[in-house]
Amino acid sequence: MTAQDLRNFIPRVLSLLKIRVLAQGNITANETQQLVKNIEEIIKPKAIFPSQFPERRLVKLKKGTLFFHQSQVPNAHDVNSSIWNEYQIGVSSQKTDTLTELISQVIQVPFYEQIRTKEQLGYLVWTFFHYDTTISNFCCVVQSPQKDPVFLDERIEIFLTEFDKTLESLSQEEFQRHVDALVAIKLQKYQKLSEEVKDFWEEITSMTYQFNRKLLYAEELKKITKEEMVAFYRVKILNPALRKKLSVQMFGSSTPIRKPDMNGSQAVVVQSGMEVDFKAGMPFYPAKLGSKL
Repeated sequence: MTAQDLRNFIPRVLSLLKIRVLAQGNITANETQQLVKNIEEIIKPKAIFPSQFPERRLVKLKKGTLFFHQSQVPNAHDVNSSIWNEYQIGVSSQKTDTLTELISQVIQVPFYEQIRTKEQLGYLVWTFFHYDTTISNFCCVVQSPQKDPVFLDERIEIFLTEFDKTLESLSQEEFQRHVDALVAIKLQKYQKLSEEVKDFWEEITSMTYQFNRKLLYAEELKKITKEEMVAFYRVKILNPALRKKLSVQMFGSSTPIRKPDMNGSQAVVVQSGMEVDFKAGMPFYPAKLGSKL
């Protein structure tokens, strides 16, 4: 590639654009409109038709089937193995998101204490609610210099199964403390402008435009009951016939890849290099307004 190749490419890539602007901080609406007008006058892009927009669509995992993606770490000097277990909850909604996030709130400290402190399986250990292209997910992540991902997956599943008893035995006072803690997080004022920009830009790129999302979710959290949370956990995360699970497993440089323990369940193992073929044979969530770039 030459400098001239780059000069020739620039007008081509700027000829068709969809411009999105988030102006935040010490700037007025009129100033923002003038700024956008200046950009358009300088670049002079042609409009993109909606059919030309690239789409972000997620694979829709099949209920009752375990999906594993296994590969070796690319760094020959990295002995750490890691696992990312993602439980695909489904299409985002206030109820679905708040239930998933509340479960993550309740489970994160016990998960860390069991996997990190007691079993000492790894230094990086956490659970979290993950929102991706209007699809809600619950995730468990562990990185370990000692144990391989297949073993880590077994320990995660054992913990999740046993934690059902903990959820069931939660007193109403304990449950309410978790709800109140998460509501407080939602209602907390932004400490930095960059934090607010990050949240607002996500609303723009996903085309959801729910800029008061935190307030709405805080109100939704107040309506959730312990019984709802326990039932949701059992269906979406525990029930082998109904849940949707993807386990991404990275084996350390000195750790051989081995097949996961299926435990009699229907499973699909995707090895590194087979990702395109795997996606080609899977259904996708519908391309909705919020899933376009």
